[in-house]
Amino acid sequence: MFLHFTALSHVYDYIGFMITYMYCFILLHCLQRLNDC
Repeated sequence: MFLHFTALSHVYDYIGFMITYMYCFILLHCLQRLNDC
């Protein structure tokens, strides 16, 4: 049970990291688009 919970928390950490990374990537992309205009 404890091992399963630990693995699950690692998965949530990974998903949170991916969401943050994608959010920053999209934000930078939008800023570049605005600078081009």
